[in-house]
Parts: sequence; structure tokens; C-alpha cells
Amino acid sequence: MGSDRVALAFVVITSALGGFFKVLGGVLYGSKAVFVDALTSIANLFALLVSIAYLRKSLEPPDKDHHFGHYRMVFGGSITTLMTYSFIAGIALIKLTDLTKYSVAVEAPLMAFLGVLAYSASILTARKLGGVLTHYAIFTVSELIEGAVVIFSSLVGALYSYLVDYAGALFLTLYIFYELRKVFSEVVIKLSDVAPSETILRSITRAFESEGLTVVDLKLRHLNDEKIHGVALISVSSTASIGDVEAKVNKVKKKLIENYGVDLTVEYSSKESGQH
Repeated sequence: MGSDRVALAFVVITSALGGFFKVLGGVLYGSKAVFVDALTSIANLFALLVSIAYLRKSLEPPDKDHHFGHYRMVFGGSITTLMTYSFIAGIALIKLTDLTKYSVAVEAPLMAFLGVLAYSASILTARKLGGVLTHYAIFTVSELIEGAVVIFSSLVGALYSYLVDYAGALFLTLYIFYELRKVFSEVVIKLSDVAPSETILRSITRAFESEGLTVVDLKLRHLNDEKIHGVALISVSSTASIGDVEAKVNKVKKKLIENYGVDLTVEYSSKESGQH
């Protein structure tokens, strides 16, 4: 846990540093491409801080209002990321409606380059941490793509024509909308009670069969990337010892939690009567 906190702090610091360089390039040195890039950097840092807050909330134990825990609170970070980037995409569009001729200073691409270096370190660390930071990292990867475009467009814009810099800003804005659509689709899927993979389903069935128990029905859903909740209906003989069956079931449930993060409620069905 201590190492994760250090890693989170590192992600925050490197993100802030990358944003600082881009703000300099966009505001002080006249590049619209770097300005749009700076907007995404500000959004990136804000979304990161909110994502960390929701991540902490999701780790809280169950209480009287959240009987199954707070796992899904983690998606507050993903939703905040979507909202923040939607906002800055609108600001970027407004900026691009100004078609007045402008000049770009040669320091602008240098600031963009320094920002890319800082974000590279941030992305690598965020991806290792996983969880809600996965969606943060997706947008942060766009920072590297944007950085490459910005370095080129602002450099050519400074040396030859501002129109190249403007084209770079337009490209970045369109790319933001592309990433918004992509992440929105992923969040919707993860919030739609999607079932785990067939591999996990088969592994759960085999875990019960290894204890001599037959699975009649199995319904599972993802709470988040790491936790799965569901109900299993198993068939038992009416003459079987309840104590023995429960001991086997508890053994399987413990194994499933440890290996797959599956929190399972088990119901019983009699082979003879078909009653639950």
C-alpha cells in the first residue's frame, strides 16, 4: 500500500509538471496547438485527483447504505474524466473559431517536448497501478500523441506558417472527441452488469465439480475490474448431509474470492424434488 501511495504521488507530480510546460507554450509563446494541449493537461490533472478520491472511497468496507461495499464508486473517476474532457473540448472549439492571423514563438515546441517527457513517466506509472487509472491513462496516452503533433505543428508554425500550428490544434480537438466516444462506450459497458469471460465461468464450475457439486445455474456480473458478484444454484441430493455440503461450498467460495475476486451467493436445489 505504501508503494502505491508513492506511485500515485509520482503520477500527480509528473502530470502537473507536464501541464505546466504546456501552459507556458500555449499562453506565453502563442501556439494554439500547444494551447489545446495545455487544456487537456489541466483536465488530465483534475481528473486524476478526482479519480484518486473515488478510488479511496471504493476501498471502504460495506456499511448500512452499501451492503455489498463501495466498489462501484470507482467509476466516479471515469465519469469525472468524461465530463472534464467534454468541457475542455468545448473551450478548444471556441478557441478555433478565432481565425485571426497570429505568430508562434520558437520556444513553444520546446515546452511541448518537455511536457511529453513528463507525461511519459506519468502514463507508465498509472498503467501499472490499473483500476480507475486505466481510463485516466487512456486519455494520458493521448497526451503523448498530442505532444508529437504539437511539437511538429508548433515548430513548423513558428518557422513557416501559423496555419500549420492551427491545423495541429484542430487535429487535437477532433482527437479529444474520438477519445470521449471510446471511453464513454467502455464505461457504459462496465456499468451494464456485464458478465465475466467464459474462462472464468468455466473455472467456477470446475471449482464446484472438484468438490462433487453440480452447478445448475450461474449468474455473475462485474462490480469493477477486480470484483465479481453473483449467484450460483447447485444441485444436491436430498439425502446429503447439509453440514458436509456447506463445508464444501464454503471451501469453494473462499477459493473463488482469493483467485478471481468472486463474491458468490449459493442456493441449493434438490435432485429428487427440484425444490430450492
